This record gives sequence, C-alpha cells and structure tokens, in this order.
Amino acid sequence: MPEGPTWIVLIRDISHAVRVAGEPRMVASLVLDAQTGLARGMSVGRTGADACRQAMQAALTQPAGPLLPQPPAQVLCGVGHQPEVTSQLTKALHGGTVPTVTEVISVEAEDVFDSFVGHMAGRRQPDQFASPEDWQQLTSRASDFLLAQPWQRWADDEHLDLIARIGGVPARYVTIVLGQADVQRGLVLYPGGAFPEDLHDHQSVAGPGALPAGTILFYLDPPAEAPPEFVAKAARYGWPNDADLIPVWIVSGPDGPADLDHIAVQRLTIAVTAVLAHHRNAATGKTTGALAFADGRQGAYTID
Repeated sequence: MPEGPTWIVLIRDISHAVRVAGEPRMVASLVLDAQTGLARGMSVGRTGADACRQAMQAALTQPAGPLLPQPPAQVLCGVGHQPEVTSQLTKALHGGTVPTVTEVISVEAEDVFDSFVGHMAGRRQPDQFASPEDWQQLTSRASDFLLAQPWQRWADDEHLDLIARIGGVPARYVTIVLGQADVQRGLVLYPGGAFPEDLHDHQSVAGPGALPAGTILFYLDPPAEAPPEFVAKAARYGWPNDADLIPVWIVSGPDGPADLDHIAVQRLTIAVTAVLAHHRNAATGKTTGALAFADGRQGAYTID
C-alpha cells in the first residue's frame, strides 16, 4: 500500500460570501489532511476546476504547519465531485501515480469548510469548534423548538431568567422567545442578569453587531434567506430538506458577528432545552433540569 497522506478535497459555491466585480460566480476549494484536520491548500476561483486545481497545487508545494507537502496516497471528496477532483488531481500530479478518488460524506470536514466560508463572509471564527455530536444535539433541540412553538406562550417583551451550567460553571442570560409578533421566530440570550438598557422595542431582533458581546442568537429563517452554509449544516444534521424554516445561530462578538464555538453551542442547547421544559411546565415558578453532552460534560439549567 503506497505511503502518504489522505486528502479530503471539498468544493463549494461561495458566491453569497465572496463577490468580485464582473464575476457572477465564485467557488472555493479546500484540501484537508484527514489525519490532522489541517488545511493543506485552499483557493477561490471562478469555477470549481480552477479553485480545485489551485488548492491542490498549494497542497503539493507548500507546507501546512508541521506537514510537509507530499502527494496523497488516498483522496476523498464530497458527493458528486469525484470526476472533477480526479481530473484536476491528474493534472496537478503531472504524470505521477493518481490514487483512487472516493466520494464520502464527512461532517467534520464540511464543518471545517463552514468555518472557511464563515471567515470569507466576515464572521469571526472560534478557537475551539463544536463536535459533530454537539451540532447533532443542538439541531435536534432546535427541531423540537420549532414543533413546540413556544412563542405562542411568550411574547418578545417577556424576559426569562436563565442560569445555564456546564460542568458546574454557571452562565446567566436574559432569554427572550421570538415569534409571537410574527417578525422573527427564535431565541435570544443576553449575557448577564439584566436586559440591556440601550435596547428598546423590537431591537432584540437586530443584527449581532448591534448587541452586547456574548449575545447568542438562534433564528428560524426561510431557506432562501438563510446563508447556504447554515442550510447545508442543518441538512447534514438531520433537518428536513423540505422544511419551511432553517436554524441559524450567531454570537455577537466585540468586533461583529461570530460563529458559535463549542461552549456557545452547548449553552444554546441548554437554553433551548430549558425553554422547552419551561413551556411544558404549566405551573408558574422555576423550572430546573439537566442534560448530558457527548464529551462527558454535564449541563443543568434553572429558568423562570
């Protein structure tokens, strides 16, 4: 068996995130090292072939951190891209041995690509990514939220006090259920124990750049209005392809919107779980509960 790295080659249209004058379409390609998850090469071009060829050229000629450039022994690619990847790999290797290219579905690799696209779209990227198991759990709770329609009980001028604990460490949020006014359905978590004084009326549905740093937003948007990477992520984690609404989640950072890191994903999962439990609890007063995460962390909540 030939020695060498395993590449994961991904190709994706990112025209919504990158705009170049005179170019109606922009495509990105990413070559990942399967063992480490490091990006061996990345490029943006007018076509998938252009981007793929340039990303492979970088992988073959430039180091990626501690990884030296080296031809692959095995190549994996996204579904539907095998012919294009094989063609460009053959050209990039200039007559060298071309390994078999196999189509796979890699949620981890696609999540890395999401981060790349998010960066290109101007969203700050986390230092620690959520695991596929965390995304799966959050997506499942978001689906329960959509079915339960808690906005029928709470208006967006009603503030719920939430304490979310992960591994015994508490974080407090003013939590607002969006949707009763039929403007935007979802959930907003304001950090701290008080609603921000400079927000009035319906500014709770403003963009993350206008909100206090650390505010976590969970929106349910029509697919045509949601960024494509969020639509694709939801589908990867079990969201129905024919759904009328798609989950979108963002955190407000000190310098603008950011994608959720693993702690924010777990805290949002706790928040959605807490709101659903409180919604089922017909009695007034506090609702408490617990849940476990795949990484062994224990979550708990108190909400009223």
